[in-house]
Amino acid sequence: MLRDLMLNSTARHALQVLPIALLAGILVWVLRRKKAASPGREFLILLFTCYTTGLLCMVLAPRGLWQSIWYSLLTGQVHWQVDPLFSGEICLEVKLLHYLTGRYTAGSWTAFMYFGNIAMLIPMGIFLPPVFRQKTWQNLLMGLGFILAMEALQPITGRSFDADDLICNALGLILGLIIVRPFVPKTKK
Repeated sequence: MLRDLMLNSTARHALQVLPIALLAGILVWVLRRKKAASPGREFLILLFTCYTTGLLCMVLAPRGLWQSIWYSLLTGQVHWQVDPLFSGEICLEVKLLHYLTGRYTAGSWTAFMYFGNIAMLIPMGIFLPPVFRQKTWQNLLMGLGFILAMEALQPITGRSFDADDLICNALGLILGLIIVRPFVPKTKK
C-alpha cells in the first residue's frame, strides 16, 4: 500500500518537478562558474538551488499543474486539470498531537504525510550551514522564515495553510541542522 501511495503521488510529483530543479541548477552554475568559491562549496550551492527549486515547485504549484504541463508538452494536446487558485484554506488545529497521544486515529496516508513533511525539510537544515555560513540560530531563523513563507503562500496557490505542516517542517529543519552540525566548522561572525 505504501508503494502505491508513493508511486501514485509523491514520487511521480517529484519526478515532474525534477527537470525544473535541474534547469535552475544549470542556470546557477552558468551564472556562478567564474566565482572564486571552492569547488565543493559551489557544488553545495548547486545542490541547494536544485533542492529549493524542486521543493517550491512541489509545494507552491497548484495541484495538477506539472502533470498538465508535461502532458501537454509530451502529447501536443492542451489538457489542463489544475486546482483553482485562492483556496483560502487555513487549518490551525494541531492534529499531530491528537495522533501522537492516540486520541486521533489515522491511516497510513496520514502517517506518510507527517513523515514526508518532516523528511522534505531535513535537506534544508543540512544545506543552510555550509551554504550560508551563519551561526546555528541564524540558520534556524532563516529556515523557519522560509517554512512560514512557504506555508503562508499555499492558500494563494490553491492549497492550504496547515499547522501540522509547519510543525513537521520545523522538525525536519531542526533534524537537518543537528545532523550537519558536527561537520560544519564554527563561524566567527
